[in-house]
Amino acid sequence: MRRADGGAVVPVAAVLVFLALVVLGLSGTSIGVLAPPGTDDPALVAGEPRTIRGDESQIMTPLAVSAARQGFPESMHVGLTDTRQAALAHGAPTASWVSLLKPQDWGFLLLGPERGLAWRWWAPYLASVLGLTWLLRRLGVGVVLAGALAVAGTFTPYQAWWSAPAPGLVLGFGSAVGAALLASVTASTPRRTAGWAVVAGLLSVAFALVLYPPWQVSVVLVVAGCVIGVVVGLRVPVRRLLITVAGLLGVVVPLLGVWFLQNREAIQATVGTVYPGQRSESAGGLDGWRLLSAPLNPVLSGPAGDTLVETNLSEISSTWLPVPAVLLALALVLLPPRRGAPPQPDVGDRAVLVPALVGVAVATGLLLAWAFLPLPDAVGLLGLQQVPPGRTQLALGLGVLLVIAVCAQLRPWPGRHRRLVAVGVVAATTALTVGAAWRTRWDGDLVPVVVVALLAVTFGVVTTAVVIGPARRGAAVVGAVLAVASFATVNPLYAGLGRLDANPVTSALRPLAQEQPGARTVVFSGPSDVALVRAAGLQSLSGVTFYPDRDLMEALVPLQERVWNNYSRYDWVVATPGVETRIEQVRGSRNRLVVDPCSADLVELLDPVFAYSVVELDRPCLQSELEVQVGEGRGFVYRYSAG
Repeated sequence: MRRADGGAVVPVAAVLVFLALVVLGLSGTSIGVLAPPGTDDPALVAGEPRTIRGDESQIMTPLAVSAARQGFPESMHVGLTDTRQAALAHGAPTASWVSLLKPQDWGFLLLGPERGLAWRWWAPYLASVLGLTWLLRRLGVGVVLAGALAVAGTFTPYQAWWSAPAPGLVLGFGSAVGAALLASVTASTPRRTAGWAVVAGLLSVAFALVLYPPWQVSVVLVVAGCVIGVVVGLRVPVRRLLITVAGLLGVVVPLLGVWFLQNREAIQATVGTVYPGQRSESAGGLDGWRLLSAPLNPVLSGPAGDTLVETNLSEISSTWLPVPAVLLALALVLLPPRRGAPPQPDVGDRAVLVPALVGVAVATGLLLAWAFLPLPDAVGLLGLQQVPPGRTQLALGLGVLLVIAVCAQLRPWPGRHRRLVAVGVVAATTALTVGAAWRTRWDGDLVPVVVVALLAVTFGVVTTAVVIGPARRGAAVVGAVLAVASFATVNPLYAGLGRLDANPVTSALRPLAQEQPGARTVVFSGPSDVALVRAAGLQSLSGVTFYPDRDLMEALVPLQERVWNNYSRYDWVVATPGVETRIEQVRGSRNRLVVDPCSADLVELLDPVFAYSVVELDRPCLQSELEVQVGEGRGFVYRYSAG
């Protein structure tokens, strides 16, 4: 396939920007929400922390910081279970071989918590830019167009609002696997074919270790459609395919096999849960208007977004899906070349790209059908039973990106009727975007119609110009700039660990954690205090439990298996002495665990060392350790007495 000069420009630029942000210790974390009410946060450089990012600020980041301060153990108590971190989508970095294939964790392991947080925050976006750029370049897309489309495809509202796990890891590793496979099947020698197959295998393991099937299954379908199309178009010899498959499986099978054996108890416990282990999704039911909400992100990230009804910002966020422009692109490819039309790629390139386009279109069409139509359950056997219709956006965005890129290579504009066609496509795109705003359940008075119309027209013009404009590279660059600007409205810019170090709770507990790293701690408070206790370097028995310890839960609450056999978040509530431990359901995965701090089962089975409470406790098993002033309130730290 054709290669243009300067192919390293985009990857080098992306890596340099990434390293600069890491050196400065800047991230988009929302741990600023852990600041005591009414206090200033000097670590907040710009923007505002998002309470909706609780999975990141209350779970992922505190766990990673805690692991770093405990020496990166492979297991630690997360809630009520001694938890294998390598078996979690939210897992903290560990000092094990698995971390070699989780580059998002390298910063914590090599640079410490502060810059490690910046590394982990930006690594998914770097992976996404690099993976998409590489895949597009393997499809023959030019440097500028590939880089701009990769940036626009990375900095989408969907990636901006989601963080646990980061969708960029799935998109980046998945695209890179596809690119490596294409490099393998097009290599000039068997040795190079095998070498690229090994690279594809290592990337596949990194992709698998993200451990979020809803995105992984759907992205695999799109990437597979693209790769199969290229293989068909190139008529790749069977021998070369066998070398590629053998090299791929020769890496994936042993590495994932060892990973499974080391973490089998945790994996089996997760698979055995009601949720997410027994999740089985059905097709259909997605609100199509949510897929068209991406251009509205600048207003959704403002006050209007806080008024959403029956959903939240992460659920309504979307990837760029310019439906009219994509349909036009597909229609243009089906038209025969016209005399006098701009030069087309040579026959060999077209013979390769058209099957690739067909493969991507089929996979994307299947995902759209799964999202909207009541398909038979048998369709779910392709793995789609693990994909809720509302989790297809990431892969749909990838499919659209590949369609636009390939179509731009095959037929960049439609001739003398270009302007008329462009006006029609822009008008249709604008109408759909305005319709999405009208169907969004929010306080419309906070969103001026003229602003919605301006966002819609801008989006329509840029995407249409990429598909049929003579200056499609320039339009793609403009689109990339607008995507980054839209992305920047969502997350704050935050320096270092901020409130995870400066908060009085963490500051008071750090000496105890240094004395007894990883000491098990009971927290009688909400998730924010659980996060602060963990960030100090302790292990919290309260808060989220990713998968249950069956023996423990059958001893504590034997009659409530349907409640505890799940991914759950427990706010611990002090019970009166002698009262049996019980779980009170609040909403979804949020529960209260009502328990006596001195319960014999609790003390004997969990062996806690400390307790932290926002109310004073007077119990025989607890000795007062220290008192913490937290804003206008107080926190109390106790040590469990021996015996």
